[in-house]
Amino acid sequence: MPTIHSMKIPIPKDWQEFESLVRDAMILRWNSPNLQKNGRTGQAQQGVDVWGPDEIGRRVGIQCKRYKDPLVMKDVSEEVAETEKFKGKFSALFIATTTDHDSTLQAKVRQLSDQRVALGKFAVSM
Repeated sequence: MPTIHSMKIPIPKDWQEFESLVRDAMILRWNSPNLQKNGRTGQAQQGVDVWGPDEIGRRVGIQCKRYKDPLVMKDVSEEVAETEKFKGKFSALFIATTTDHDSTLQAKVRQLSDQRVALGKFAVSM
């Protein structure tokens, strides 16, 4: 019998659907009904698609990447730089993506996160 981890779920048809799915999943995971989408179509989002408190009340941002091609470190770095412009302080930025897991990219993101936290900046996670 398939589990949620072994199921092949189709990529959402558009970015709006993906953002809604991510927000709804994190509301359930973090028991945080106050997570919300950032802005509306056509507005600058400063690298944040969803924001609000996590399960222990830290303000977090989520950047959703509905990609077919693999996500690369350049994409992550660009989103981190853009999120630096967000008005308000975050404890962490999460990158949610439709692409497959990539251990090399995950290691680079962990290293970036450690460097940022040491400087008093928000953490980054995939």
